[in-house]
Amino acid sequence: MEENIVLLAGDARARALLHLLHRRGKSAVHLSACRSADALKAEIANAQTVVLPVPVSRDGVHLSGSGEACILVSDVLSALQKGQRVFGGGFSEAICEAIEEAGATAVDFLKDEAFVLKNAAFTAQGALRLLLEHTGEPLQNLPVLVTGYGRVGKATATLLKDVGCRVTVAARNETQRTEARLSGCDAVELSSLPPQTAAVFNTVPARIFSAQTLSRFSAGTLFIELASAPFGAAQEDVRALGLHHIPAGALPGKFCAAGCAKAMLVLLEPDAATGR
Repeated sequence: MEENIVLLAGDARARALLHLLHRRGKSAVHLSACRSADALKAEIANAQTVVLPVPVSRDGVHLSGSGEACILVSDVLSALQKGQRVFGGGFSEAICEAIEEAGATAVDFLKDEAFVLKNAAFTAQGALRLLLEHTGEPLQNLPVLVTGYGRVGKATATLLKDVGCRVTVAARNETQRTEARLSGCDAVELSSLPPQTAAVFNTVPARIFSAQTLSRFSAGTLFIELASAPFGAAQEDVRALGLHHIPAGALPGKFCAAGCAKAMLVLLEPDAATGR
C-alpha cells in the first residue's frame, strides 16, 4: 500500500519538502488553506504520515502559517489515527501526550541533533543576509555583537567572523567565552556589553537587554532579534532608543527553505540521506 503523506500549513519549507517528496515518487499533499474541520480530518485520517510546521504553533491555538482563523491544532490532534507518524517542530508536552493517546508516533525535528545543527547554520546564513541588506558598511572589520553562544550563537558568530567581521561574543559562562576566544572572537560577560558595535545579534530568549543597557548603543545600530519569545529586549525599548529593530524569526524558512526541506526529508525518509 502506497504511503499517503499530508503536510499541514507551515512556510516555504513545507512547499519545498512537498516538491522533494514528489520527486521521490511519494504521494503527498500540502494543505495550507482554510477548510472545514470535517474535510481536514478526512485528509488526516487517510494519511500514514502527517507533517506539521516548524514550530508547530506560535500562539498555541493555530498551526504556524495557517492564518489567524485557519487550521486549529486541536482539530489536527483529534483527527490522528493509530499507527500514524506525526512530524513537527517544537512539540509541547500536551501535543506529545495527545499524539501518544491517539496511538501515533511523534517525531520532533527539533529534538534531532543533526537537524538542529543544520537549522542553526541556516539561521546564521539568514542573519548574514539581513546584515548585508541593512548596512552599507563593508564587512571587513565591522564590529558586531553576538549575545549567547548556544548552537545559533556559535554558528552566527563563526559565519560573521569568517566573512571578515570583528565579532564580540557575550556569554554567560567562562567555558563559552573561552570557546569563543579560541575560535577567533572577542568575548565578554553579558554584563559587559561593548557600546561600539554596528549590529547586535541576540540569540538569548530572555530579557537580557534593559532600556538602560540598550541606551549604550548608538542610534541606528542594528538590533537583529534571532531569539524566540520572550526575546532579548522589549521591541518598544529598542525602537524608542533609535535602534533599528529587526525581528528575525524563522530565518531558515525565509532564506534556506530548500536546505531545511532536505534536512526534514532525511528524518521522514532515512534512505534519502544515502540517495536511495
